[in-house]
Amino acid sequence: MIPWAVLAEGICYRNTESRAIEFLDLAARRVTRKATLERGFRWGAAISVSPDGRWILYPQVDRSEEDIMLVENFRW
Repeated sequence: MIPWAVLAEGICYRNTESRAIEFLDLAARRVTRKATLERGFRWGAAISVSPDGRWILYPQVDRSEEDIMLVENFRW
């Protein structure tokens, strides 16, 4: 999974420090924030950007759960 997308004008990527999706304009050599992520973003997950650059699709984590299970008579 790729946490960035290549567009004709530059690269759209997820900034893990600022919890934002940002765009690197290669011609202008400038980074602009496109969206601030209020909730979690699945580690290693890909993003996708529409061809016209108006829409960004990314997986959002609303909640995280884990189960603990007991296995009796387990043998290695």
